[in-house]
Amino acid sequence: MPVALDVARIALSALALSGCASHRPATLAQRSSPRVSVAAPRPAAPSIDDIDRPDSALFEAASSACVAGSIEACVTVAERLIDGRGVSRSLLAAKERLDVLCTADARRACALLARVDLWSLFPESVRTARLLAERECSRGESTACIALSDARALGLGGPIELAGVEAPLADRCDAGAEDACAALVFSRVSRDRSRAAPDAAALCARGHARGCLASALVTTDVRSALVALERACSLGDGRGCALAAERYRQGPLADPARAERLATRGCLSLVPSSGCWAWLSSSPTRFDEQTRGTLAERACQFERVSSACVDVVRAGLRQSGFDRPPMAMIWSTWLAPSCDAGAPWACGALGALEGTWPRSVDRAIEHLRFACDRDDAFACASLGVVLNAQSTRGFEVEALWRRACEAGEPLGCSAFVRARAPDNTSGQARRAELFEIAARGCALDDGECCVAAAERAPSPEAQRRLENRACQLGQDESCVRRLDR
Repeated sequence: MPVALDVARIALSALALSGCASHRPATLAQRSSPRVSVAAPRPAAPSIDDIDRPDSALFEAASSACVAGSIEACVTVAERLIDGRGVSRSLLAAKERLDVLCTADARRACALLARVDLWSLFPESVRTARLLAERECSRGESTACIALSDARALGLGGPIELAGVEAPLADRCDAGAEDACAALVFSRVSRDRSRAAPDAAALCARGHARGCLASALVTTDVRSALVALERACSLGDGRGCALAAERYRQGPLADPARAERLATRGCLSLVPSSGCWAWLSSSPTRFDEQTRGTLAERACQFERVSSACVDVVRAGLRQSGFDRPPMAMIWSTWLAPSCDAGAPWACGALGALEGTWPRSVDRAIEHLRFACDRDDAFACASLGVVLNAQSTRGFEVEALWRRACEAGEPLGCSAFVRARAPDNTSGQARRAELFEIAARGCALDDGECCVAAAERAPSPEAQRRLENRACQLGQDESCVRRLDR
């Protein structure tokens, strides 16, 4: 389908570090062939994060056993490729192997595939992953039960079902599955940190990341908590990396370099990632625009941080001129719950997305008016754009754009300038108003506004200053004009 192809292309460029969006899992019905042929990847030295050195030797042993025909060893190879333990991380290579292994009915491979595909950008892939987790959990695969619990808790691939989160974990824990016990302990102490978790430390020591997380939540010793969190991070749980990084950023044990290393692993190297939004918020002026966008997109996709989703939507719509319908469909599903709960900023972003779909214009206007009436400047600017596209021109549209621009929303400034600039017959007062709004948009780092302001500058000095800024913001013609002088 064209839309699916567009989504794949966008996802590969915007979320190249995640790997999730580049590969669709087979449907349950397609996984029936018994043939398995999995090549072993070349092991690599661990990176600078806190991965135990013995993992390299264990990975080499699993690779050799996989080549010798051990299906379980092949699954272990894929698992290590997911988390980058003892080998350079490659989610795509892991998913290719897991698909083959799951088709051959290797149950743990199916469970791992469900765990990864629950975070796919493709809604249909997420739904398939949840069904796969349900199937393998019913067959006694504890990894699948953990994935199913996560899906029910977060509403991945289906509705939120809080009443069904812990039941599959308890069943597998009673059957002796330690990873399920660790997930169950973590779920319980997450809801009530006053609860005792006597087994958490032992589960952590035996290599269960969620046992480490639970241990860190219940201990009162700062150093012990950090040890447990870093252990969870090394075992592939991004939450351990994120929480440890947060504690290393400030306080008596502050270690900025260590915080950076942990944040990098938790946000950029694991699926699901964690801590991207906290990392971005801790250093808002440090990252360039592209990096900020990547961190916000990962926080939106993997952490479901509504404010991150709003930032992603606003940035995307400002830059592309409301021309990203495939991604708009995905983002809207993540924003709808917050809008339904009455958050104006979520309704503003959702309405702006809906305004890109002809059949959703009425709903878009309703959401945008709701948000604009509650002082969401982006919603006011977007409402003006939608009404203008419906030929509802005149005072209301320009008033919406002026209001948004004065409130610091660059989309309001640029939309006003774009609509007004071609009119060269306006009187002096309206030309002065255009310059004022264009200059304000330029101060908000909108290059198009800088160009418009420079063309109407009251003095040569102001014109040069505005052209310089337009050039800095990527307006090439302004750079050429500046060099010609």
